[in-house]
Amino acid sequence: MCGGPSGPVSHRPALLHGACQLEPQRVESDSRGEGGRAATSPSASPDGGEVVLRIGTTQDVDNLNPFTGYSTCAYEVFHLNYDLLVGYRASDGAPQAELADSWTSTPDGLEWTFKIHPGIKWQDGVPLTAKDVAFTHNYIIQNQLAAYTSHTNNIKKAVAVDDATVNFILTKPKANMLRLWIPIVLEHMWGKVPGKSAGNDYQNSPPIVGSGPFQVVEAKKGEYVRLVANKSYWKGAPHIDEVLIEVCTNQDTMTMDLKSGAIDAAYGVPVAQFNALKSEPGIEAVAAQYRYFDHIAMNVYDSPNSLGNPVLKDASRPPARSRCGTTASTRTPPATSRISSSHRRWTPPHARPTSSRCSRCSARRRPTSSSAIPRRLSPTTRPSGAAGCRTPPRTGWS
Repeated sequence: MCGGPSGPVSHRPALLHGACQLEPQRVESDSRGEGGRAATSPSASPDGGEVVLRIGTTQDVDNLNPFTGYSTCAYEVFHLNYDLLVGYRASDGAPQAELADSWTSTPDGLEWTFKIHPGIKWQDGVPLTAKDVAFTHNYIIQNQLAAYTSHTNNIKKAVAVDDATVNFILTKPKANMLRLWIPIVLEHMWGKVPGKSAGNDYQNSPPIVGSGPFQVVEAKKGEYVRLVANKSYWKGAPHIDEVLIEVCTNQDTMTMDLKSGAIDAAYGVPVAQFNALKSEPGIEAVAAQYRYFDHIAMNVYDSPNSLGNPVLKDASRPPARSRCGTTASTRTPPATSRISSSHRRWTPPHARPTSSRCSRCSARRRPTSSSAIPRRLSPTTRPSGAAGCRTPPRTGWS
């Protein structure tokens, strides 16, 4: 079954379309055929009580701290609880006004000015101003918070001209100034959190104060996250009273719960089950594209304390290949600016045993120079859920 708090709830089967929609919408599927969403048709609560949207997913929210959370589900939660400076239009992903009503830039592209929508308040009742916007970006830049440094690169600083105006001073023109996926946080709370802690072990425990349409009020690791509507939301009160994101044990269980009505929407439905759900009475499945991307990053830092594999930094050596054509470097563990300091360090080839067989096809490997064989992960050090190809888990929450 999918996890969730016990007790009676009223259902209004619907879809949460994107991270900032206020109305029940259709459910979507990943157009690449690797997963998707499906849900029953919208209907009113039978007893006229609260409207609760239950969403099933097999992916847990890895962290409620917006500076360390990394999973897709976490980003969905962040955009429900926080607003962005500039949003994404649902139809095509183009920039649209969110906290900023308008923006301009100088001809040389080295200065951007954003006008903040007036009258916005944080969920604790404190006014949101340009000072919060400037603080958020400067906080990331000054503390090198890796979750968003790819967005803040080339930004020298942000300056609050007044409560409704924020200027960004750039070191060079920046093409993605209207694509900064950075949740704006409140200075009067995060200003008390040391930057080092914010990027590592800080626990952003519920209730989480933001400016978005919903607020996280309860969470249980591996089971659920519960959000309640922000009735004072500056764009208007949501039509849903609660959003309950429930973590399902597996995709089959999630699909069964969807069919039985135990959940109202399913996120990450396998393509085979998604296609079968198209003909299921009372369930609508609509394919669409997401704005997400996958990437592989290599650690090529040359500092003495770098955990990067020296083989990856030696451009003169081609990667070793096994008889089955597998490139040895594909077994290299994740090596990015996010790599955990507790991750096992690279061991020189001469100091460790090596296998003469390929772990994938059992074919014997051709003799190779030991220095061309990158580090291998043992079962105890391999990041969970992948064959050494994902970011190591960070500190979670409970």
